[in-house]
Amino acid sequence: MRTLVTAVCLFVLAWASPSRAQSTYGTLLGTVTDDTGAALPGVTVGVANVNTGVPRTIVSDGTGTYQAANLDAGRYASR
Repeated sequence: MRTLVTAVCLFVLAWASPSRAQSTYGTLLGTVTDDTGAALPGVTVGVANVNTGVPRTIVSDGTGTYQAANLDAGRYASR
């Protein structure tokens, strides 16, 4: 019985391994609009990591929405 309990405990500990840890990447989402609130498709949006200066350029889609995915954790500025 002791062997079974040990095996179950080891299984539970292995299942709760670091592979289930949180991600260190993020996504910025936004919408580009004009003064009237109308969506602006095809606009180039730039974001840059404030600490590293690494830039990323994306283009808004047909609804004016842009998405910058898989960004390293940190502060970002958009332009």
